[in-house]
Amino acid sequence: MIDPNHVVGILDLVRAQPKLWGDWDICDWQDLSADTPLQALGTAVPETPCSVIAVEEAFGEFMSVRPDHLRRNLSRYRKKIQALGSVKFAISNSPDTELMNALIQLHRGRWAKSGQNGMIEANRSEKLLREAAEMLVSSGLLRIFSLRLADRIVSILLAFTHQATIFPSLSGFDARYERLGLGHELLAHALSYTHEFRYRHWNFLRGSEPYKFDWGARTVAKSRLVILPQDGS
Repeated sequence: MIDPNHVVGILDLVRAQPKLWGDWDICDWQDLSADTPLQALGTAVPETPCSVIAVEEAFGEFMSVRPDHLRRNLSRYRKKIQALGSVKFAISNSPDTELMNALIQLHRGRWAKSGQNGMIEANRSEKLLREAAEMLVSSGLLRIFSLRLADRIVSILLAFTHQATIFPSLSGFDARYERLGLGHELLAHALSYTHEFRYRHWNFLRGSEPYKFDWGARTVAKSRLVILPQDGS
């Protein structure tokens, strides 16, 4: 978000920057606010919207108005999971080796079961992911939510925080327990944490999958900005 008091100065700085780059063909910025002031620099077009949960009440009240089928499934799956062994939810601000290994392996296994490459595999970004997570430790922006079944990590979610918003980024769950709704169970715990520590939003990022709206998400319009060398010249 750009402070309205600094819009003119920021636009001047951004407008001048491409002139210093030398040889370039196009500047393509994604996932900007629909009303971003940066649209004055080029051509803005609608982008895939985000889905955001606004945290406005206590978690108990929040859950009480969720759809019946969601609450019913959570209760049923929770009993089945607990019947298999002790279940423990945890939050970490540090990407220790166990957590990162679990994230990468469970993410990979989840997608492999459907015959696809997950984002880590497709982008060959394992090394980058580990390095980026380490760099975020000192800033306090990293959150890793995990769910253990009998001391084994069976569901995990890596997220980032900014101001009063949590942004879930990568997740994985043990495909052997796919029918037990581990992703929803972990999300319920993570949203409870979000409410408890008074964050204002849970931002699912891109996409409008139906399950997000079961959790109370609302669509937030986004835009994409394309700047060509002749723009602003």
